[in-house]
Amino acid sequence: MLIKKFENVENNTVYKIETDSKPYIFKIYSSKKWPEDGKLLFVNRKLKEHKIPHAEILAFSHGDINFPNGYLIEECLPGTTADRLGCVR
Repeated sequence: MLIKKFENVENNTVYKIETDSKPYIFKIYSSKKWPEDGKLLFVNRKLKEHKIPHAEILAFSHGDINFPNGYLIEECLPGTTADRLGCVR
């Protein structure tokens, strides 16, 4: 298993966890107010319902005593996230 911390991430602490079977993203939230409870799971469920490919959420909590602001574990998909793409004008 390999764990790599993403640097220069605003607002949260994010790690990529590579296992023998597949990679995952582990996000530790800096604010208990975001994301709103239920919002990410709702979006995840709707994407599944409409068969839209996405990184599936495996675990999300705002109630874990070890992560008082919350955490998220999701699949890690290959490619570049939209927030890291440069705007072309």
